[in-house]
Amino acid sequence: MMERHTTEYRTIGSCDMAAITGDSPWSSEEELQRRLLSPTPPAARSPSSRMIMGTLCEDAIVARALSMLDMEQEQVGVTYRWSSGGCSMRSTPDAVCGRRGVDPLTLIEAKLTSQAHRWVDGGLPTHVVLQGLWHALGAMRNGVDADRVMVAAYGGPMGSGDVALMEVPFDEPLLVDIEAVAVDWHRRHIQEGEPVPPSASSLRTMRTNRTQTVTGGIDAEVLIDTIASTKATIKAARSDLDKAETALARLFGSAETMLAVGTSEIMATYRTAERKKIDYKALALALKPATAEDIAAATTTTTTRRLSIK
Repeated sequence: MMERHTTEYRTIGSCDMAAITGDSPWSSEEELQRRLLSPTPPAARSPSSRMIMGTLCEDAIVARALSMLDMEQEQVGVTYRWSSGGCSMRSTPDAVCGRRGVDPLTLIEAKLTSQAHRWVDGGLPTHVVLQGLWHALGAMRNGVDADRVMVAAYGGPMGSGDVALMEVPFDEPLLVDIEAVAVDWHRRHIQEGEPVPPSASSLRTMRTNRTQTVTGGIDAEVLIDTIASTKATIKAARSDLDKAETALARLFGSAETMLAVGTSEIMATYRTAERKKIDYKALALALKPATAEDIAAATTTTTTRRLSIK
């Protein structure tokens, strides 16, 4: 057991797959190659505040996800290990839920992130999808009947919002293909020692290492969450405003003034306005001082109706 623990760093885990494909925001292929070729484990890094909070909140996120899925946790602290083509691999899902031997199991990956709302609207980022697929591959290679991987993400500002559940779809051919990519990468760059070519991901990592950076703490997380949620609120409000103004403009027809029912009080106006715009580029092309005629020729006039609420 001690030998397995001390050589754990030389296995490919769920977070490493994104480094192999160049989609990891945290690591590069070069860093992964150095780690897997190192005769000794890398020096332990001091955990960031984000990592500490993620660990502390993980159990709560999993508990909420189980409640939302109406399922019970079947296994705690499970690690799937397997090997292929001389490549050792492992996967550690945050929760395995369901009833073993009765129904297919569900694997859960818990995330504490300020991007949860964006993941719901725009889809999971590639590195998270790959992590979920790696969990499914680990279960399949260990003979575990799991048919679903769910990402449970939480990141509401100041504790607002709820856990968002997003499924990572997969099938066996896709998992086999992903494993083949990892095994081939391991053969070329670990077993045969082929250098890893610089990728866009690794170049971004190198640029970050060369520039001055600052580590954001809990205060920064709260501010980022607040900014993101406020922007989303403003965007929704602007959309509602545009729809309301368009609908109100239709009520005017060709009229320019709207009165309150039974009174002469002006509620709103929708009046024609002219806007003049000078094409300064056209003026600059003239090889003579601009005259009043030049300015007039370069000026365009657009007519619009301006809605005003009183």
